[in-house]
Amino acid sequence: MLIDGGLIVGYLTASLLRGGQRIADRTVDSLLDRLTGLITDRMGPGPVDRLRTHPREETVQREVGFTIDGATSVDANFARELAALVAELDRHGGRQMINEVYAQMNVQAFDHGVAVGRDFTYFNAPDPTDMSDAPGWVKFCIVIGSVVALAGMFIFGYTFFTDNPSVDDPNFGEIPAGIPIAFGVFFLGFVILGIGSIGRSLSRRR
Repeated sequence: MLIDGGLIVGYLTASLLRGGQRIADRTVDSLLDRLTGLITDRMGPGPVDRLRTHPREETVQREVGFTIDGATSVDANFARELAALVAELDRHGGRQMINEVYAQMNVQAFDHGVAVGRDFTYFNAPDPTDMSDAPGWVKFCIVIGSVVALAGMFIFGYTFFTDNPSVDDPNFGEIPAGIPIAFGVFFLGFVILGIGSIGRSLSRRR
């Protein structure tokens, strides 16, 4: 389930900027409290505390958004609960409320896209499987690394099932020559993949 980390950050920031005061109808305020509580319960106080300390810093908002995306990508229940709360907030005019909270910064953050204000950026966190904007060399490394790693796994499987000496073989107990080769090939693929992943991460921050 795809969760928009930027939208979650928008709701969290709006909730924190209200300073405990009522900024909408009782239902929206209650939903904001539940959203903040859910983030804190599942991810600890860190993300909310960072936003509370620096609610208008673009870098902090972006990092918290990515952190939320990472957490929801590995916890399907958390993702579903967040999606349900966001859907409820949307139905009760939550996105309009976000715009009203940031009106002094001339920010408009409707649905999807990018909107930048003086201190606030509303953004869509990129899909981790989308490589359309990655540099060519990054795509090359990821493709080649994947192929090489799979080749290492294939060599291991082939060697394990075809080159294992029988019990009465004098070479029984020795490691087949293909096993170290398989690990070496797999490790090489893993290194190439790591280089591609690091390059992709760095290219996103530009």
